Amino acid sequence: HGEAKFQAMIQDRLKTVLLSYREVGDLHWSIARTEVEDDDGNPTSMELDFTDAQEDDYGYASMKWKLANFVPEGIYEIKVETECTQLGGPADFDMFSTPILSGVIDLTLPEQYSQVLPLRDTVLLGEELVVVFTEPLRCEKPFTFDLQVIIDGTDYKFDREELQVVCESRKIAFQIDPTVGVDVDQIMGKTFNVEIGKVGVDSLSNI
Repeated sequence: HGEAKFQAMIQDRLKTVLLSYREVGDLHWSIARTEVEDDDGNPTSMELDFTDAQEDDYGYASMKWKLANFVPEGIYEIKVETECTQLGGPADFDMFSTPILSGVIDLTLPEQYSQVLPLRDTVLLGEELVVVFTEPLRCEKPFTFDLQVIIDGTDYKFDREELQVVCESRKIAFQIDPTVGVDVDQIMGKTFNVEIGKVGVDSLSNI
């Protein structure tokens, strides 16, 4: 069998390439949907059929699966099924189904749980601050979240690379890296703000 470009297969026998899903334990498969605009420019949805996708230079075709307000959070199984123009022979010649994969759909972002530790109004330079969240975080390195500390009334702004950061389970702990050079007299008694997650409009943070 020779290899064929995706668009060439569509023009030949390939009719549909559909993404199907079902919640674990369910017998019924549903067809995934993707968001599009109607003729008036209003958002609507249609079946996620990869024959409508544009193939890139590497031969891949991708589309976005509409999940929000369509698919509840949970553990799901997915598969991709193709259908071709019938040749009049066995049905297996006209269709194909990939192996079933399982995964979790989780659209709820972690939220801060309780107050930042230690529970007092003042902290010492070099003392660890700990922020606890409502669910386990993605703590693999390199970290996928942004972290920034801004000390009010000064020019000090510390990004994640200028902080010593520890991420474990549901917590992020950090302190100012003493090797960056800080004038203690300028920051003593100052208030400060901490941002975790997306910092700035160009952030690619994924906590």
